[in-house]
Formats: sequence, C-alpha cells, structure tokens
Amino acid sequence: MVVEIAERIGQTPDSISHHLVSIREAGLVATSRAGLYLIAKQCLAMPGQRVLDCEHCVLRLDVNRE
Repeated sequence: MVVEIAERIGQTPDSISHHLVSIREAGLVATSRAGLYLIAKQCLAMPGQRVLDCEHCVLRLDVNRE
C-alpha cells in the first residue's frame, strides 16, 4: 500500500511511510492486522456529510472535483 501511494503522488515509499506513522500517532488512521492503513472511525464522514472533524483538523471534501 505504501508503494502504491508513493507511486500515485510521486513521493518515495520512505517518505510516505514516515508520514503515515505520524498521522497514525495523531489518531487519524489505524492499521489493520494485515498492515493496511485505514481512516480512523472517528474521522469517517456520516452519509451526505462533506466536512470531517477529526479534532486535530477539519477536512472539507470537494465533491465538484473532476
């Protein structure tokens, strides 16, 4: 998964891994037993909601993106 993210956004796997550890420690993502990163349950949007309030940050989802 780290390699896939790195390829998609043009960064190194080491850089992505470092950032994922940071956001996991901040409570924004969790890891599964298989080692996959998942958005933390408290950060999931409710159906129809376009704003995620993760306490650490607020994310506004752009639904008009092409």
